[in-house]
Amino acid sequence: MKLWMRRLCLVWACFAVALAAAQETPAETPSSDSSEDVITGEGSEFLILAEVALGGGWPGYQLYNINLGFQKESFGLNFRTSWTEAGPYVSLAGRYFTPIPIPVPTFVSVGGGYFSGSPGGFATFGAQIPFGLDSPFQATIEAGAALSTDFGGNLEFLPTANITIGYTFFLDTTPLTEEEKLQRELARDRPAGCVVGEPDYSTIGSTFSRRLDSEIKKAKVKYAGVYNSPSYSVKWSSKDEKDGKAVWKGTWTGSAKEVLTGNTVSGSGSIVVNFSWNGCSWSMSYSLN
Repeated sequence: MKLWMRRLCLVWACFAVALAAAQETPAETPSSDSSEDVITGEGSEFLILAEVALGGGWPGYQLYNINLGFQKESFGLNFRTSWTEAGPYVSLAGRYFTPIPIPVPTFVSVGGGYFSGSPGGFATFGAQIPFGLDSPFQATIEAGAALSTDFGGNLEFLPTANITIGYTFFLDTTPLTEEEKLQRELARDRPAGCVVGEPDYSTIGSTFSRRLDSEIKKAKVKYAGVYNSPSYSVKWSSKDEKDGKAVWKGTWTGSAKEVLTGNTVSGSGSIVVNFSWNGCSWSMSYSLN
């Protein structure tokens, strides 16, 4: 028997042993006279299972490989790369996790790879075998067929097999609420060594003045070849301050000189400034009309 056939038989033998070892054991029937032990909940539709794995397989271009995989519900992606004397091998495969009722998850995988200047394709059937209910580690075994080209440029089919040991973890892609977004923005705005304290409303005016000076300096640099001598002033008409937030409303006037003609251009309108206390200082945003 050829060497590759012996290797393939060995892989499938390991596959069968692993499946047999993973058979479910009968679970005890929960008592129906205690409703306090019943816990209900809903899974998040935004969770993605990620895996980083090291593996070995055949053909030889994936003898030792690194894998990065993602799974959401019944579909997944797996990126694989390895290094050989002839250069790197890279592949990307899509996985469909089947509803076959056996003790471990099974999948059908179809993908393509690139090695030594030529592309190739493959299709496999595999299974994921957890190390335990509470363990983040799992083994993945898959086998199938690969399509590649030989030295003469002719297409050839080869058996393919791979075994990996991987570490799994969840990525939570749940969209942030507006309140959560605000809290993250406030945390980013906190200076190093910040000691969280109560809002100091007396510093709001100086916060706005520093921002105004900064904007004017930016304008001088950005429009230096078009305008010069910019000026800007604000007159406040109302100030609402409570619960670590503040809203100041007023009117603004601004002017600058055109470098080419020397004429003065000006404008005016209303301004609304929103302030938020991040625990150490005020962050702000504004809108002009």
